[in-house]
Amino acid sequence: MKEFLLKTLLFFVLLFLFSFLFWEYCHTDEPIVKIKEKVLILGDSHTEDAINDTIFTNSYNYSQSSDPFIYSYVKLVNITSASKIDTLLLSVSPVSIGDKEKWLHKVNKLLFRFPWEDLTFLSQYNPLAIGHSFNIFDIRINANNVGGYAYLDRFNIQKNLEQWVTTKKTLDPCIPHDAQLLYLDKIVEYCKSKSIKLIFINTPMYHAERFYNLDNFYKIIKEKYNDVTFWDYGNYVLQDSCYADVGHLNYIGAKMFSAMLQEKVRSKINQ
Repeated sequence: MKEFLLKTLLFFVLLFLFSFLFWEYCHTDEPIVKIKEKVLILGDSHTEDAINDTIFTNSYNYSQSSDPFIYSYVKLVNITSASKIDTLLLSVSPVSIGDKEKWLHKVNKLLFRFPWEDLTFLSQYNPLAIGHSFNIFDIRINANNVGGYAYLDRFNIQKNLEQWVTTKKTLDPCIPHDAQLLYLDKIVEYCKSKSIKLIFINTPMYHAERFYNLDNFYKIIKEKYNDVTFWDYGNYVLQDSCYADVGHLNYIGAKMFSAMLQEKVRSKINQ
C-alpha cells in the first residue's frame, strides 16, 4: 500500500513538472490579438451575446462565456501591450459579480498569456490549471476560442421560465466572490493607470428581479465602484423575441441593442 501511494505521488509530481515545463515552453507575452478599434469589450456571455461589434462600429468584442474577471484582466493587459484603446466596456451584472468560483476552473489557450503571478493565483482555485494547458490540443469546434461576438439564434424564454417554476429556485443572492472583486479592482486600477475610460455595462436581462437579489448587486456597485461609469440596461425594454433565454439576447436583440448602444457610448466617449 505504501509503495502504491509513493508511486501515485511520484506520478502526479512528474505530471505537474512536465505540465509546468510545457507551459513555460509555450508561454508568450505576444498579444493574443492586435486591434485597431478604440473600444474594447470584455466580460462574460452577457456582452458576448448582446453587443454585435459589426453594428457597434469601432469596437472589438472579445468577451467569452463564463469569463471571470481574472480572464478579462489578463486579456486587457495582453491586448493593450500592443494596441491603443480609449475605452473599455466591461460586463458587470448580477451574474458576473456573484459567487462564481466555478468560473475560476475555466481553462483555454489564454493560459499561455497569463503572467506567472496571476497563474499562481488562479491555481489556488484550480490547482490543475497548468495541467489543463494541454487543452490547446483540443480540436473540437470553438474548443479554444478566447473571445468574440456570439450570434445566438434561439428563443428559449418560455422553456427557462417553466424550468424555474418546476425546480422552485430561490433568488441568487449576488454575494461577490473575493477573487472576482480582487480582479475587478485590478481592472479599475489598470484603466486609471493607462488613462483608459472604463464603463461597467449591465446588458438586458428578462426580468432579472425574478432571479437575482438586485438589492445586493446595486449595493456593491454603489459602495465599491461609485466612481466608475455604470451603464445599467438590466431593465431595458425589449420584446420577448429579442431574448435567447432569460439572461441573454439573441441576434435580434443584439442588433437592436448594439445600434442603440453605439450612439449612447459615442456621446460618452466624445464628452
